[in-house]
Amino acid sequence: MMRIVLVASATLALVSCGSSSAPALVPCPAFATTCSSGVVSGAQDNHCGTTTPSPPSTYSCPTTNPNVTANPNGNMSDYGATLYNNSGDDDDCKYHVAWVASNVQVNKPVEFQVQASWLQNGTPLTGAYALTEVFLSDTHPAPNSNSFTLENPNGTYTIAPVLFDEAGQWTVRFHFYSNCVDDGNSLHGHAAFYVNVP
Repeated sequence: MMRIVLVASATLALVSCGSSSAPALVPCPAFATTCSSGVVSGAQDNHCGTTTPSPPSTYSCPTTNPNVTANPNGNMSDYGATLYNNSGDDDDCKYHVAWVASNVQVNKPVEFQVQASWLQNGTPLTGAYALTEVFLSDTHPAPNSNSFTLENPNGTYTIAPVLFDEAGQWTVRFHFYSNCVDDGNSLHGHAAFYVNVP
């Protein structure tokens, strides 16, 4: 079963799918070694340590949060450290995330493929409304590229196109269940990785 979820880079606002005039992509075969472009090597993530994750049945998908009335975004998110390499656990130790990307270059459309699974039992994260938040710095988000998300097979998400408009070490944060308020035992989760743009 294929699911299409609309996404936006950098702003987390949902946008419409790209038009037929979008730049042509060089597709990335699912988790092929030739699609390791952009990976920044470093210490492997171990922030979850020996934590035993809660089973999936303990999480819900709140769409409103009465405890956050002062925050117009309805979001109490605490982001963890940005990770090196191309795999690691989400900030709340619910999910394991791995990614690959097609040829990463300045002003060229890039395709990300992301695999997400429950950390507790390795089950694919299906129907997770995956999207990206992409930025070079707090004041330099990626340009809007009308990205879309396609899930196929279950738990594997293709997110494209993503555009990087400057060389440097970018941050790509993958959000899962972005339709849920990020609070407490919510399904909403996120993991950020460094991406090198030559």
